[in-house]
Amino acid sequence: MDDVPIFADKHTPFAAFVEVTTGRCKLNGPWTDPTKANLPRALRALGAFPRNEVDRIAKTLYETGKYKSPEIEIGLLAIGGEENTDLTARMPDLPQLYWDDIKAFIFDRFSRYQQVKRERPQWDRDGHLLWKIFQENNNDPDAFAAALVLVTDRPNLEEFYESRVYR
Repeated sequence: MDDVPIFADKHTPFAAFVEVTTGRCKLNGPWTDPTKANLPRALRALGAFPRNEVDRIAKTLYETGKYKSPEIEIGLLAIGGEENTDLTARMPDLPQLYWDDIKAFIFDRFSRYQQVKRERPQWDRDGHLLWKIFQENNNDPDAFAAALVLVTDRPNLEEFYESRVYR
């Protein structure tokens, strides 16, 4: 299965701290302000680095949004509705993913691999919901994309899930 280009060329394990928004991509203050010391705490919690290297790695992440060693790559990642050109100028290597591209990727993956995706008992409720929306809008990527809404827009999440989710 093909992957998103920014992930496809990884030759080492990759981990990301992800900031998600509906609007323009962004990184909130704790990911960009070294005085808040959020990144060192997150790196220690991840447990992938010796404690004596955490501050150096955090400094690199604060400056560039990315750290790479022969063993692992770790980075910041922004997901949103559109590019943040200020963020691109400040951290040109920081990936920004956009909801329209994510929706298109999901539709394409489901379309190309319907046989593989048919058996999915291990999927969580969100995965089943995506599949159901795909089935309802099969062969129409625009209808599929339009049918996807952020559940934060729904006042009663349980009611929303129960109305759409595969059982």
